[in-house]
Amino acid sequence: HEDGRCQAVMMIITWDNAAQKAAGMAALAARVGTHHTYDWAEDVAEAGKQTIEGIAREDTGYMRGSVSSRATAMGGVGVAEAGYGVASYNAPFYTKFQEYGTRHGITPMLSVEAGAAAMEVAADNAGLLMLGRIKGEWDAI
Repeated sequence: HEDGRCQAVMMIITWDNAAQKAAGMAALAARVGTHHTYDWAEDVAEAGKQTIEGIAREDTGYMRGSVSSRATAMGGVGVAEAGYGVASYNAPFYTKFQEYGTRHGITPMLSVEAGAAAMEVAADNAGLLMLGRIKGEWDAI
């Protein structure tokens, strides 16, 4: 059932400006007692994951179980990913047909697009600036 690929969205985020960074760090410290961009990236990735899980069709079985997210950060820049097979590149081979639909009766879910929108809202609410967004399918590296 696996094909070594994922259907996902990846966002590259950072603080919008120095004032927002200071305010964001203070808010984060008050909330969890840490000062890491990683925590914000993880929150953004989780927002995408929850949205995608909520839309994934139950009748496809393995799809909902393959939804995952991950976050990384370095030097004030965070990368948030959410989608099918993100953590292990184990998306079912039929994910792209369920996600985008077919001419022969499969209605598109567009769950990754909805997850991307949720991630953008989460990033904006945290005072983060989106530097880039990649959505689609890619292979394990």
